[in-house]
Amino acid sequence: MCPVDPSTYMLRTNHLRVKKVQPVRCGPVRLFCFGDYHHSNNVDLSKVDDVDVYGVPAPCIQRSFCCARGKDRIDVESRFETGGEKITLVLEEGRGEEVAAMILNQVEESQQMDRGTSF
Repeated sequence: MCPVDPSTYMLRTNHLRVKKVQPVRCGPVRLFCFGDYHHSNNVDLSKVDDVDVYGVPAPCIQRSFCCARGKDRIDVESRFETGGEKITLVLEEGRGEEVAAMILNQVEESQQMDRGTSF
C-alpha cells in the first residue's frame, strides 16, 4: 500500500534525462484505469551549478506498519533552467550519495568538454 515513485532518470555523457510520472491516486492507492501524467526534462550537464542530496525519513506510521524505508532526494540546479527551479530526483534510501557523485563526475567532464579542455 506504500506509494512507489515510477519516475526514471537516465544519465548520459552530456545530459541528464528526467522522466517524471505522476500516477493518479486515491490516497496511497494507484488508480491504473486513469493512466499517468508524464513530463520529460533534459538537463544540459555543462550548465549545472549545484547538486545537493537530502535524506528524507519515511513517516513514523509507515516505518512502524509497512517497514518503509526513507528516500534520498537529489536537487540539481542549473543556471539556465526555466524559472530557476531545481530538478528533483527521488531515490531509495542510501543511493543518493552514489548517484550525486556520478552526476557530479559527468558535470565536470561535460564542462571540460564545453570549454574545450581535457586531461
